[in-house]
Amino acid sequence: MARPKKSTAGEGDAGVRQRLLEAALTLFTTRGYASTTVREIVESAGVSKPVLYYYFNSKEGIYLELISEPFRRHQELIASIAGREGSAKGRILTMCEVLFDHFMENIQVARLLFSIYYGPPQGTPLVDMDAQCRVLDVAMLALVKEAMAAGEIGSGQPDDVCWTLTGMLNAAFQEQLTPEPKIDGPGLQRALSLLFTGIGGDR
Repeated sequence: MARPKKSTAGEGDAGVRQRLLEAALTLFTTRGYASTTVREIVESAGVSKPVLYYYFNSKEGIYLELISEPFRRHQELIASIAGREGSAKGRILTMCEVLFDHFMENIQVARLLFSIYYGPPQGTPLVDMDAQCRVLDVAMLALVKEAMAAGEIGSGQPDDVCWTLTGMLNAAFQEQLTPEPKIDGPGLQRALSLLFTGIGGDR
């Protein structure tokens, strides 16, 4: 049985670029970035090497493309929610909910990034992943200070409150990468509400 003809750049295949991205993401997350070759990516996508080079220039280029859109959207969501009207406490809860949903929509990319960030070096292009965390930290700290000034949450050290909130959010993210996550989106909101209310109550 003859193999299907591989797509080449300029053939008008509107889905070829997306097929390459999906193939690369699957291979990067299952085999590792360093162990994945351009040949494997194009064979999985059913295209030729020139097509990958046409759209992304290199394996490094397709990796950067995979993470650039989720990173960009992450920053857009934070800026949008932080700039809304309404209570600061409400915006904190909304930000955590929306970022959790964004994480779930891009969970395969998250798996890749976590494996690269916490795992052995794989020779990926240098990307400042901590910068994404700093964007969230700055926005969250500003909301915490605003909520404290408005009396929406109790007194305390703003840095400590910010760290607690982002720590809970990041823990919920990481939990989704386990075989049986112990918390979901609604569970995160309940945990955050419990944090605002206080576990021990007045003694």
